[in-house]
Amino acid sequence: MQRVLTCKLILSALFICFLASCGGSSSNGPGTLQFAMTPTAPTLAVNSSITISAQPTPTLPKYYGSTAWSVVGESGGECTQVQPNPECPNGTLAWNLVPTGYQVLQVTYYAPATPGTYQVQVQGEITDSSNPDKIDYQGTGTVTVTVTAQ
Repeated sequence: MQRVLTCKLILSALFICFLASCGGSSSNGPGTLQFAMTPTAPTLAVNSSITISAQPTPTLPKYYGSTAWSVVGESGGECTQVQPNPECPNGTLAWNLVPTGYQVLQVTYYAPATPGTYQVQVQGEITDSSNPDKIDYQGTGTVTVTVTAQ
């Protein structure tokens, strides 16, 4: 009788451990992808530009990493890959095309004609090489740009 009770307790403990390690746990979600932004807090004059870089940790692997850059507050992609545009009151972004499989880690920010504080953001993710539907890491990097009158 003692032996049966001990076996049931051991099996119950193993079952609980199994349930705790499978599904529903936040530890099964993507890891954090961090971006070190350079420069960290740039200041520039209206109608001028600056290069902004992002260094991801972990490093984005070829073909399994992706980035998407934006000016916070601008709609869709209308203010990216363009030179200064009066229809983009928070500024615009442009970048050089990179070889297939690589990600854009450097952009040029074109300041608007209005002084103020604006944000440039990069979002990134790394997908699992054996399951492209599974995201291993994801994160966002943001730099605040101060635009001053000339």
